[in-house]
Amino acid sequence: MGGRPWMRMSAAAGFAGGLALMCGGPGARADPPPPPELTDADAVAAAVAPIDPARLSERRVLGTLGGHPLTMEYRCDGPCPAGAYRVLHYDLHEDLDNCEAWGGAWTELPTQPGRQELFCIPRKVRYAQELAQAKRLTADDLAALGAGGEWPPVAGGVHVLGRFNDVLVRIERHSYDIGAFGTTTLWLDPPEGETCEAAGGVTRVRTVARGITSSRDAFCIPKPFDDAEQAAAQRRERELLERSDR
Repeated sequence: MGGRPWMRMSAAAGFAGGLALMCGGPGARADPPPPPELTDADAVAAAVAPIDPARLSERRVLGTLGGHPLTMEYRCDGPCPAGAYRVLHYDLHEDLDNCEAWGGAWTELPTQPGRQELFCIPRKVRYAQELAQAKRLTADDLAALGAGGEWPPVAGGVHVLGRFNDVLVRIERHSYDIGAFGTTTLWLDPPEGETCEAAGGVTRVRTVARGITSSRDAFCIPKPFDDAEQAAAQRRERELLERSDR
């Protein structure tokens, strides 16, 4: 009538285990803590931190930025681990239109030789990564280009030429749809919230190739480059006037 001792012990153990789960005791399985809320500075610091080759297979949610989960993982541009780089991006899944609304920009990055992949990367994070990797340009470097020095060959699209006073200098090739003709523009890309003048540039309107037509677009031109370019144009004008007077 009293039951077997081992049955009574088993029942008691089951009751104690259930009570521990209900009360959050040692036997309870705790929910994982929510990912931390990140600031822009937190995300930038994580993006440009040194890379540990032993963690290249890691993929995890670093935290939330602006309330949206930010995933950290690694890709390789060329052989790994030498070509490894870190990617912090939003996983948008079906909400592809939210990238810009969340403060991100679609960025195509190399993932292996001959292949590219699109990521929605917070704009401030991407800017900081590009800035950290860009070579330093001096005022003399930019003046030499403005005076007619040889420009680096660039294909279509926008590329980073370097950094000037902690501001990205981009070079952009604008092409017509037909023929090999086009235009190339060198311009400053100030950090978000900074004016062109504060970044060391001047605003100029340039005629650029756009498909089958051309357009007049405003660019932030580095001042040393602009000064040298203006001086070179005035010099050429004087030379033309001198030839016409002969």
